[in-house]
Amino acid sequence: MAENQVEKSIRAPGIIERYYIARSHLGYYNNVGVTATYTIPPALLSTALRAADCSSAVANLTYQVLAQLIAQHPSLGISVLGAGTQTPTWNRLESLDLPSLVTFAEPDASVKEYLIKLFNTPVDGDGGTTALWRVLVVPSPPKPANGTLDSPAPFHLTIGFFYHHAIGDGLSGAAVQTCIHRALQAALREPSSNPPTTVQPSTADLPPSFETAVPLSITAGGFLRTLYGTVFPNRDVWSGAPITFSKPVVTKLRQFSLSAAQSAALVARCRRHEASVTALLMVVIAEVVAGKTKGAKGIDGNAAMSLRKFAVGVGAEDMGTYISAMSCFFFRSSPKGKGRLGEGVEWEEVKRVKELLVKGAGSTKNQFSAYLKLIPNVVKFLEGKPGQSRERSFEISNLGVVDFSKGEVEGAQERVGCDKVVFGQSANVTGAAYSFSIATAKGGELTVLLSWQKGVVEGRIADAVMTELERWLTAEASKHGATNGATNGA
Repeated sequence: MAENQVEKSIRAPGIIERYYIARSHLGYYNNVGVTATYTIPPALLSTALRAADCSSAVANLTYQVLAQLIAQHPSLGISVLGAGTQTPTWNRLESLDLPSLVTFAEPDASVKEYLIKLFNTPVDGDGGTTALWRVLVVPSPPKPANGTLDSPAPFHLTIGFFYHHAIGDGLSGAAVQTCIHRALQAALREPSSNPPTTVQPSTADLPPSFETAVPLSITAGGFLRTLYGTVFPNRDVWSGAPITFSKPVVTKLRQFSLSAAQSAALVARCRRHEASVTALLMVVIAEVVAGKTKGAKGIDGNAAMSLRKFAVGVGAEDMGTYISAMSCFFFRSSPKGKGRLGEGVEWEEVKRVKELLVKGAGSTKNQFSAYLKLIPNVVKFLEGKPGQSRERSFEISNLGVVDFSKGEVEGAQERVGCDKVVFGQSANVTGAAYSFSIATAKGGELTVLLSWQKGVVEGRIADAVMTELERWLTAEASKHGATNGATNGA
Protein backbone atom coordinates (compact mmCIF):
# COMPACT_ATOMS: atom_id res chain seq x y z
CA MET A 1 0.00 0.00 0.00
CA ALA A 2 0.97 3.63 -0.46
CA GLU A 3 2.03 5.70 2.53
CA ASN A 4 -0.90 6.83 4.69
CA GLN A 5 -3.33 4.51 2.87
CA VAL A 6 -6.27 2.49 4.17
CA GLU A 7 -6.97 -0.86 2.53
CA LYS A 8 -10.68 -0.38 1.89
CA SER A 9 -12.39 -0.44 -1.48
CA ILE A 10 -13.24 2.90 -3.02
CA ARG A 11 -14.88 3.71 -6.34
CA ALA A 12 -12.83 4.81 -9.34
CA PRO A 13 -12.75 8.49 -10.39
CA GLY A 14 -15.45 9.44 -12.90
CA ILE A 15 -15.02 11.19 -16.24
CA ILE A 16 -15.04 14.77 -14.96
CA GLU A 17 -12.90 13.81 -11.98
CA ARG A 18 -10.27 12.22 -14.27
CA TYR A 19 -10.24 15.36 -16.41
CA TYR A 20 -9.73 17.60 -13.37
CA ILE A 21 -7.05 15.25 -11.97
CA ALA A 22 -5.09 15.39 -15.24
CA ARG A 23 -5.49 19.17 -15.48
CA SER A 24 -4.10 19.73 -12.00
CA HIS A 25 -1.32 17.16 -12.47
CA LEU A 26 -0.06 19.11 -15.49
CA GLY A 27 -0.04 22.34 -13.49
CA TYR A 28 -2.84 23.90 -15.53
CA TYR A 29 -5.12 24.57 -12.53
CA ASN A 30 -4.58 24.80 -8.78
CA ASN A 31 -7.85 24.87 -6.87
CA VAL A 32 -11.28 26.30 -6.26
CA GLY A 33 -12.23 28.06 -3.04
CA VAL A 34 -15.19 29.34 -1.04
CA THR A 35 -14.53 31.75 1.83
CA ALA A 36 -17.08 32.92 4.39
CA THR A 37 -16.86 35.59 7.07
CA TYR A 38 -18.73 34.61 10.24
CA THR A 39 -19.96 37.00 12.91
CA ILE A 40 -19.85 35.49 16.41
CA PRO A 41 -22.01 37.35 18.95
CA PRO A 42 -20.40 38.20 22.32
CA ALA A 43 -22.69 35.78 24.16
CA LEU A 44 -21.04 32.84 22.37
CA LEU A 45 -17.45 33.90 23.03
CA SER A 46 -15.48 31.87 25.55
CA THR A 47 -13.06 33.51 27.95
CA ALA A 48 -10.19 32.23 25.80
CA LEU A 49 -11.60 33.88 22.68
CA ARG A 50 -11.97 37.15 24.59
CA ALA A 51 -8.31 37.09 25.66
CA ALA A 52 -5.76 39.51 24.22
CA ASP A 53 -3.99 36.56 22.59
CA CYS A 54 -6.73 34.30 21.27
CA SER A 55 -4.59 32.32 18.80
CA SER A 56 -4.73 29.05 20.76
CA ALA A 57 -8.48 29.37 21.24
CA VAL A 58 -8.98 30.02 17.51
CA ALA A 59 -6.86 26.97 16.65
CA ASN A 60 -8.77 24.74 19.08
CA LEU A 61 -12.09 26.00 17.70
CA THR A 62 -10.93 25.35 14.13
CA TYR A 63 -9.77 21.80 14.86
CA GLN A 64 -13.03 21.04 16.64
CA VAL A 65 -15.00 22.28 13.62
CA LEU A 66 -12.84 20.39 11.12
CA ALA A 67 -13.22 17.12 13.03
CA GLN A 68 -16.99 17.35 12.59
CA LEU A 69 -16.60 18.31 8.95
CA ILE A 70 -14.27 15.40 8.16
CA ALA A 71 -16.61 12.94 9.85
CA GLN A 72 -19.42 14.05 7.54
CA HIS A 73 -17.56 14.21 4.22
CA PRO A 74 -15.61 11.13 3.05
CA SER A 75 -14.25 13.20 0.15
CA LEU A 76 -12.11 15.09 2.67
CA GLY A 77 -10.27 11.88 3.56
CA ILE A 78 -8.97 10.91 0.13
CA SER A 79 -6.04 11.71 -2.13
CA VAL A 80 -5.16 10.63 -5.66
CA LEU A 81 -2.64 8.11 -6.99
CA GLY A 82 -1.42 7.90 -10.59
CA ALA A 83 -2.57 11.42 -11.43
CA GLY A 84 -0.54 11.45 -14.65
CA THR A 85 -1.92 8.15 -15.95
CA GLN A 86 -5.07 7.25 -17.87
CA THR A 87 -6.39 5.37 -14.85
CA PRO A 88 -5.85 7.44 -11.69
CA THR A 89 -7.27 6.05 -8.46
CA TRP A 90 -8.49 7.51 -5.21
CA ASN A 91 -6.41 6.79 -2.12
CA ARG A 92 -8.30 6.56 1.15
CA LEU A 93 -6.05 8.17 3.76
CA GLU A 94 -5.46 6.57 7.15
CA SER A 95 -5.27 9.86 9.04
CA LEU A 96 -5.27 13.62 8.57
CA ASP A 97 -2.79 15.94 10.26
CA LEU A 98 -4.87 19.08 10.71
CA PRO A 99 -2.06 21.61 11.42
CA SER A 100 -0.52 20.79 8.03
CA LEU A 101 -3.83 21.54 6.31
CA VAL A 102 -4.67 24.85 8.00
CA THR A 103 -3.13 28.29 7.56
CA PHE A 104 -3.73 30.53 10.57
CA ALA A 105 -3.31 34.18 9.66
CA GLU A 106 -2.53 36.99 12.04
CA PRO A 107 -5.58 38.82 13.42
CA ASP A 108 -7.13 41.22 10.90
CA ALA A 109 -4.77 40.07 8.15
CA SER A 110 -5.71 40.91 4.56
CA VAL A 111 -7.97 38.15 3.26
CA LYS A 112 -7.34 39.40 -0.27
CA GLU A 113 -3.59 38.79 0.04
CA TYR A 114 -4.19 35.27 1.31
CA LEU A 115 -6.62 34.55 -1.53
CA ILE A 116 -3.92 35.49 -4.02
CA LYS A 117 -1.41 33.27 -2.24
CA LEU A 118 -3.70 30.25 -1.93
CA PHE A 119 -5.08 30.41 -5.47
CA ASN A 120 -1.44 30.34 -6.59
CA THR A 121 -0.70 27.22 -4.52
CA PRO A 122 -1.42 23.76 -5.99
CA VAL A 123 -3.57 21.32 -4.03
CA ASP A 124 -2.52 18.06 -5.68
CA GLY A 125 -2.27 15.52 -2.86
CA ASP A 126 1.54 15.23 -2.83
CA GLY A 127 1.61 11.93 -4.69
CA GLY A 128 -1.40 10.51 -2.90
CA THR A 129 -0.20 11.09 0.66
CA THR A 130 -2.11 14.20 1.72
CA ALA A 131 -5.67 15.47 1.51
CA LEU A 132 -7.00 17.42 -1.47
CA TRP A 133 -8.04 20.51 0.48
CA ARG A 134 -6.69 23.34 2.63
CA VAL A 135 -8.25 25.80 5.08
CA LEU A 136 -7.51 29.46 5.80
CA VAL A 137 -8.49 31.04 9.13
CA VAL A 138 -8.37 34.81 9.69
CA PRO A 139 -9.62 36.02 13.10
CA SER A 140 -10.80 39.57 13.68
CA PRO A 141 -11.27 39.92 17.45
CA PRO A 142 -13.53 42.70 18.74
CA LYS A 143 -11.91 46.04 19.40
CA PRO A 144 -13.06 47.89 22.54
CA ALA A 145 -13.53 51.08 20.55
CA ASN A 146 -16.11 49.33 18.35
CA GLY A 147 -18.44 48.38 21.19
CA THR A 148 -19.92 49.50 24.48
CA LEU A 149 -20.67 47.83 27.80
CA ASP A 150 -24.30 47.46 26.77
CA SER A 151 -23.49 46.43 23.21
CA PRO A 152 -20.05 44.78 22.94
CA ALA A 153 -18.56 44.25 19.49
CA PRO A 154 -18.78 40.80 17.87
CA PHE A 155 -15.90 38.52 16.88
CA HIS A 156 -15.44 38.05 13.12
CA LEU A 157 -13.91 34.82 11.84
CA THR A 158 -13.11 34.30 8.17
CA ILE A 159 -12.74 30.67 7.11
CA GLY A 160 -11.64 29.79 3.59
CA PHE A 161 -12.00 26.30 2.13
CA PHE A 162 -9.78 25.56 -0.89
CA TYR A 163 -9.95 22.23 -2.67
CA HIS A 164 -9.04 20.16 -5.71
CA HIS A 165 -11.80 20.54 -8.29
CA ALA A 166 -11.95 16.75 -8.69
CA ILE A 167 -13.52 16.32 -5.23
CA GLY A 168 -16.08 19.07 -5.56
CA ASP A 169 -17.78 21.66 -7.72
CA GLY A 170 -18.62 25.18 -6.59
CA LEU A 171 -21.82 24.13 -4.83
CA SER A 172 -19.78 21.56 -2.90
CA GLY A 173 -17.72 24.41 -1.47
CA ALA A 174 -20.87 26.29 -0.53
CA ALA A 175 -22.25 23.15 1.15
CA VAL A 176 -19.02 22.72 3.11
CA GLN A 177 -19.33 26.30 4.36
CA THR A 178 -22.88 25.70 5.59
CA CYS A 179 -21.55 22.60 7.38
CA ILE A 180 -18.74 24.71 8.88
CA HIS A 181 -21.35 27.20 10.07
CA ARG A 182 -23.33 24.45 11.79
CA ALA A 183 -20.21 22.89 13.33
CA LEU A 184 -18.98 26.31 14.44
CA GLN A 185 -22.18 27.00 16.36
CA ALA A 186 -21.96 23.61 18.07
CA ALA A 187 -18.28 24.07 18.96
CA LEU A 188 -18.89 27.53 20.40
CA ARG A 189 -21.62 26.17 22.68
CA GLU A 190 -19.48 23.22 23.83
CA PRO A 191 -15.85 24.29 23.34
CA SER A 192 -12.92 21.92 23.78
CA SER A 193 -9.61 23.12 25.19
CA ASN A 194 -7.71 20.17 23.77
CA PRO A 195 -9.26 18.86 20.53
CA PRO A 196 -7.31 16.23 18.56
CA THR A 197 -5.07 17.53 15.79
CA THR A 198 -4.84 14.16 14.06
CA VAL A 199 -8.16 12.66 12.99
CA GLN A 200 -9.32 9.58 11.14
CA PRO A 201 -11.37 10.27 8.01
CA SER A 202 -14.81 8.88 7.37
CA THR A 203 -14.78 5.40 5.83
CA ALA A 204 -18.20 5.89 4.23
CA ASP A 205 -18.55 5.44 0.49
CA LEU A 206 -17.91 8.45 -1.70
CA PRO A 207 -20.95 10.04 -3.34
CA PRO A 208 -21.46 8.53 -6.81
CA SER A 209 -19.54 9.86 -9.79
CA PHE A 210 -21.26 12.21 -12.21
CA GLU A 211 -21.96 9.65 -14.93
CA THR A 212 -23.25 7.14 -12.36
CA ALA A 213 -25.63 9.63 -10.78
CA VAL A 214 -26.74 11.54 -13.89
CA PRO A 215 -28.16 9.82 -17.02
CA LEU A 216 -25.99 11.51 -19.66
CA SER A 217 -26.60 11.00 -23.36
CA ILE A 218 -25.41 12.40 -26.69
CA THR A 219 -27.76 12.63 -29.66
CA ALA A 220 -26.61 12.41 -33.27
CA GLY A 221 -27.56 16.04 -33.87
CA GLY A 222 -25.76 17.21 -30.75
CA PHE A 223 -22.63 15.31 -31.72
CA LEU A 224 -22.59 16.80 -35.23
CA ARG A 225 -23.08 20.35 -33.91
CA THR A 226 -20.24 19.91 -31.45
CA LEU A 227 -17.99 18.38 -34.10
CA TYR A 228 -18.70 21.26 -36.50
CA GLY A 229 -17.97 23.85 -33.81
CA THR A 230 -14.69 22.11 -32.99
CA VAL A 231 -13.51 21.82 -36.59
CA PHE A 232 -14.78 25.24 -37.68
CA PRO A 233 -14.58 27.60 -34.68
CA ASN A 234 -15.93 31.12 -35.15
CA ARG A 235 -12.90 33.29 -35.88
CA ASP A 236 -14.75 36.47 -34.89
CA VAL A 237 -14.83 35.47 -31.22
CA TRP A 238 -12.26 37.26 -29.08
CA SER A 239 -10.67 34.97 -26.48
CA GLY A 240 -7.51 36.66 -25.28
CA ALA A 241 -3.99 35.41 -25.89
CA PRO A 242 -3.50 31.83 -27.17
CA ILE A 243 -3.15 29.05 -24.61
CA THR A 244 0.29 29.32 -23.03
CA PHE A 245 1.95 27.28 -20.32
CA SER A 246 5.09 27.86 -18.33
CA LYS A 247 5.59 27.13 -14.65
CA PRO A 248 4.60 28.66 -12.41
CA VAL A 249 1.21 29.68 -13.76
CA VAL A 250 0.36 32.98 -12.07
CA THR A 251 -3.23 33.71 -11.03
CA LYS A 252 -4.30 37.35 -10.97
CA LEU A 253 -7.38 38.47 -9.01
CA ARG A 254 -9.75 41.41 -8.74
CA GLN A 255 -12.98 41.57 -6.75
CA PHE A 256 -15.76 43.81 -5.49
CA SER A 257 -18.87 43.41 -3.38
CA LEU A 258 -22.33 44.92 -3.51
CA SER A 259 -23.97 45.67 -0.18
CA ALA A 260 -26.93 43.65 1.08
CA ALA A 261 -29.28 46.46 0.01
CA GLN A 262 -27.75 46.64 -3.47
CA SER A 263 -27.83 42.87 -3.86
CA ALA A 264 -31.51 42.72 -2.91
CA ALA A 265 -32.28 45.60 -5.27
CA LEU A 266 -30.52 43.87 -8.16
CA VAL A 267 -32.48 40.67 -7.57
CA ALA A 268 -35.71 42.69 -7.47
CA ARG A 269 -34.83 44.37 -10.77
CA CYS A 270 -34.21 40.98 -12.36
CA ARG A 271 -37.50 39.56 -11.12
CA ARG A 272 -39.37 42.59 -12.38
CA HIS A 273 -38.02 41.91 -15.86
CA GLU A 274 -38.46 38.10 -15.67
CA ALA A 275 -34.71 37.67 -15.74
CA SER A 276 -32.00 36.29 -13.43
CA VAL A 277 -28.79 37.62 -11.93
CA THR A 278 -26.71 35.11 -13.90
CA ALA A 279 -28.33 36.13 -17.19
CA LEU A 280 -27.88 39.80 -16.35
CA LEU A 281 -24.20 39.25 -15.60
CA MET A 282 -23.75 37.34 -18.86
CA VAL A 283 -25.10 40.24 -20.90
CA VAL A 284 -23.41 43.01 -18.93
CA ILE A 285 -20.02 41.27 -18.94
CA ALA A 286 -20.27 40.59 -22.68
CA GLU A 287 -20.91 44.29 -23.31
CA VAL A 288 -18.18 45.42 -20.92
CA VAL A 289 -15.53 43.01 -22.22
CA ALA A 290 -16.33 43.90 -25.83
CA GLY A 291 -16.27 47.60 -25.00
CA LYS A 292 -12.88 47.38 -23.28
CA THR A 293 -11.28 45.12 -25.90
CA LYS A 294 -10.08 46.76 -29.07
CA GLY A 295 -11.26 45.01 -32.22
CA ALA A 296 -13.57 42.49 -30.51
CA LYS A 297 -16.26 41.47 -33.02
CA GLY A 298 -17.74 38.63 -31.00
CA ILE A 299 -17.87 37.36 -27.43
CA ASP A 300 -18.45 33.79 -26.23
CA GLY A 301 -19.72 33.75 -22.66
CA ASN A 302 -19.77 30.37 -20.95
CA ALA A 303 -22.04 29.73 -17.95
CA ALA A 304 -21.46 26.87 -15.51
CA MET A 305 -24.62 24.91 -14.68
CA SER A 306 -25.40 22.50 -11.88
CA LEU A 307 -27.05 19.21 -12.83
CA ARG A 308 -27.51 18.06 -9.22
CA LYS A 309 -31.26 18.05 -9.63
CA PHE A 310 -30.82 15.06 -11.97
CA ALA A 311 -28.27 13.28 -9.75
CA VAL A 312 -29.60 10.09 -8.16
CA GLY A 313 -28.22 9.28 -4.71
CA VAL A 314 -26.62 12.70 -4.19
CA GLY A 315 -27.65 14.81 -1.20
CA ALA A 316 -27.70 18.60 -1.03
CA GLU A 317 -24.58 18.64 1.16
CA ASP A 318 -22.65 15.90 -0.65
CA MET A 319 -19.37 16.80 -2.27
CA GLY A 320 -18.87 15.94 -5.94
CA THR A 321 -18.67 17.33 -9.46
CA TYR A 322 -22.14 17.41 -11.00
CA ILE A 323 -21.77 20.26 -13.44
CA SER A 324 -21.95 21.20 -17.07
CA ALA A 325 -21.78 24.47 -18.99
CA MET A 326 -23.20 26.20 -22.03
CA SER A 327 -22.18 29.08 -24.25
CA CYS A 328 -24.03 32.24 -25.22
CA PHE A 329 -22.69 34.12 -28.23
CA PHE A 330 -22.78 37.87 -28.75
CA PHE A 331 -21.74 39.59 -32.01
CA ARG A 332 -21.74 43.14 -33.28
CA SER A 333 -23.28 41.79 -36.49
CA SER A 334 -26.16 39.93 -34.80
CA PRO A 335 -29.74 41.15 -35.25
CA LYS A 336 -31.17 43.27 -32.46
CA GLY A 337 -32.53 41.06 -29.69
CA LYS A 338 -30.43 38.08 -30.79
CA GLY A 339 -27.16 38.70 -28.97
CA ARG A 340 -26.19 41.98 -30.58
CA LEU A 341 -23.17 43.74 -29.09
CA GLY A 342 -22.54 47.44 -28.86
CA GLU A 343 -26.00 48.81 -28.11
CA GLY A 344 -25.96 48.62 -24.33
CA VAL A 345 -27.77 46.28 -21.97
CA GLU A 346 -31.45 45.68 -22.69
CA TRP A 347 -33.72 43.65 -20.45
CA GLU A 348 -35.28 41.79 -23.36
CA GLU A 349 -31.83 40.47 -24.19
CA VAL A 350 -31.26 39.49 -20.56
CA LYS A 351 -34.59 37.65 -20.56
CA ARG A 352 -33.59 35.85 -23.78
CA VAL A 353 -30.32 34.69 -22.23
CA LYS A 354 -32.14 33.50 -19.11
CA GLU A 355 -34.41 31.36 -21.27
CA LEU A 356 -31.37 29.88 -23.02
CA LEU A 357 -29.75 29.03 -19.69
CA VAL A 358 -32.93 27.48 -18.29
CA LYS A 359 -33.29 25.35 -21.42
CA GLY A 360 -29.64 24.31 -21.29
CA ALA A 361 -29.91 23.19 -17.67
CA GLY A 362 -33.24 21.44 -18.23
CA SER A 363 -31.94 18.23 -19.78
CA THR A 364 -29.11 15.73 -19.46
CA LYS A 365 -28.77 15.38 -23.24
CA ASN A 366 -25.73 16.75 -25.08
CA GLN A 367 -24.10 18.20 -21.98
CA PHE A 368 -20.44 19.07 -22.54
CA SER A 369 -19.47 16.79 -19.64
CA ALA A 370 -20.68 13.76 -21.59
CA TYR A 371 -18.23 14.48 -24.41
CA LEU A 372 -15.27 13.96 -22.06
CA LYS A 373 -15.75 10.20 -22.33
CA LEU A 374 -14.92 10.46 -26.04
CA ILE A 375 -11.36 11.62 -25.25
CA PRO A 376 -9.11 8.52 -25.40
CA ASN A 377 -6.23 10.01 -23.37
CA VAL A 378 -7.05 13.08 -21.28
CA VAL A 379 -3.44 13.82 -20.32
CA LYS A 380 -2.22 13.85 -23.93
CA PHE A 381 -5.30 15.82 -24.97
CA LEU A 382 -4.48 18.55 -22.46
CA GLU A 383 -0.75 18.45 -23.22
CA GLY A 384 -1.59 19.33 -26.82
CA LYS A 385 -3.53 22.47 -25.89
CA PRO A 386 -0.70 25.06 -25.56
CA GLY A 387 -0.41 27.13 -28.72
CA GLN A 388 -4.08 26.73 -29.63
CA SER A 389 -6.68 29.50 -29.46
CA ARG A 390 -8.90 29.68 -26.40
CA GLU A 391 -12.49 28.65 -26.95
CA ARG A 392 -14.17 31.22 -24.69
CA SER A 393 -14.01 34.93 -23.96
CA PHE A 394 -15.24 34.58 -20.40
CA GLU A 395 -16.91 32.14 -18.08
CA ILE A 396 -19.33 32.71 -15.23
CA SER A 397 -19.89 30.46 -12.25
CA ASN A 398 -22.60 31.69 -9.90
CA LEU A 399 -23.21 29.88 -6.61
CA GLY A 400 -26.43 31.81 -6.18
CA VAL A 401 -27.60 32.46 -2.62
CA VAL A 402 -25.78 30.58 0.14
CA ASP A 403 -28.27 30.08 2.97
CA PHE A 404 -26.83 29.78 6.47
CA SER A 405 -30.17 29.87 8.27
CA LYS A 406 -30.44 26.07 8.08
CA GLY A 407 -27.64 25.82 10.62
CA GLU A 408 -29.54 27.65 13.34
CA VAL A 409 -29.92 25.86 16.65
CA GLU A 410 -33.58 25.48 17.54
CA GLY A 411 -34.59 27.77 20.37
CA ALA A 412 -31.23 29.54 20.50
CA GLN A 413 -31.40 33.29 21.04
CA GLU A 414 -27.83 33.86 19.83
CA ARG A 415 -26.53 32.57 16.52
CA VAL A 416 -23.49 32.88 14.33
CA GLY A 417 -24.20 35.06 11.31
CA CYS A 418 -22.64 35.23 7.88
CA ASP A 419 -23.18 38.11 5.48
CA LYS A 420 -20.30 37.61 3.04
CA VAL A 421 -19.20 34.68 0.88
CA VAL A 422 -16.36 34.90 -1.63
CA PHE A 423 -16.22 32.26 -4.37
CA GLY A 424 -13.26 31.98 -6.70
CA GLN A 425 -10.82 29.77 -8.53
CA SER A 426 -7.28 29.75 -9.74
CA ALA A 427 -6.24 30.55 -13.28
CA ASN A 428 -7.14 27.87 -15.81
CA VAL A 429 -4.47 27.47 -18.50
CA THR A 430 -6.93 26.01 -21.01
CA GLY A 431 -9.93 28.05 -19.87
CA ALA A 432 -11.55 31.30 -20.89
CA ALA A 433 -9.66 34.58 -20.90
CA TYR A 434 -11.68 35.84 -17.91
CA SER A 435 -13.24 33.76 -15.14
CA PHE A 436 -15.97 35.41 -13.05
CA SER A 437 -17.09 33.73 -9.81
CA ILE A 438 -20.14 35.06 -8.00
CA ALA A 439 -21.68 34.28 -4.62
CA THR A 440 -24.33 35.89 -2.42
CA ALA A 441 -24.82 35.33 1.30
CA LYS A 442 -28.53 35.18 2.12
CA GLY A 443 -29.49 38.61 3.37
CA GLY A 444 -25.94 39.81 2.77
CA GLU A 445 -23.46 40.90 0.15
CA LEU A 446 -23.05 39.81 -3.47
CA THR A 447 -19.39 39.31 -4.33
CA VAL A 448 -17.85 39.14 -7.80
CA LEU A 449 -14.32 37.76 -8.12
CA LEU A 450 -12.42 37.85 -11.41
CA SER A 451 -9.44 35.56 -11.96
CA TRP A 452 -7.21 35.19 -15.00
CA GLN A 453 -3.83 33.83 -15.99
CA LYS A 454 -1.08 36.42 -16.08
CA GLY A 455 -0.28 37.27 -19.69
CA VAL A 456 -3.62 36.22 -21.16
CA VAL A 457 -5.13 39.69 -20.75
CA GLU A 458 -3.56 42.96 -19.66
CA GLY A 459 -3.98 43.85 -16.01
CA ARG A 460 -5.12 47.38 -16.84
CA ILE A 461 -7.85 46.01 -19.12
CA ALA A 462 -9.00 43.58 -16.43
CA ASP A 463 -9.12 46.48 -13.97
CA ALA A 464 -11.20 48.51 -16.41
CA VAL A 465 -13.59 45.59 -16.95
CA MET A 466 -14.20 45.20 -13.21
CA THR A 467 -14.54 48.95 -12.66
CA GLU A 468 -17.16 49.23 -15.39
CA LEU A 469 -19.00 46.10 -14.24
CA GLU A 470 -19.18 47.42 -10.69
CA ARG A 471 -20.33 50.84 -11.92
CA TRP A 472 -23.10 49.31 -14.05
CA LEU A 473 -24.40 46.98 -11.33
CA THR A 474 -24.32 49.74 -8.72
CA ALA A 475 -26.22 52.09 -11.03
CA GLU A 476 -28.81 49.42 -11.80
CA ALA A 477 -29.31 48.67 -8.09
CA SER A 478 -29.82 52.38 -7.41
CA LYS A 479 -32.80 52.36 -9.79
CA HIS A 480 -34.54 50.21 -7.20
CA GLY A 481 -33.62 52.59 -4.40
CA ALA A 482 -30.40 50.99 -3.09
CA THR A 483 -27.77 53.60 -2.28
CA ASN A 484 -25.22 51.74 -0.14
CA GLY A 485 -21.82 51.85 -1.81
CA ALA A 486 -20.07 48.79 -3.18
CA THR A 487 -16.81 47.72 -1.54
CA ASN A 488 -13.55 46.68 -3.16
CA GLY A 489 -11.00 44.25 -1.83
CA ALA A 490 -11.36 41.10 0.21
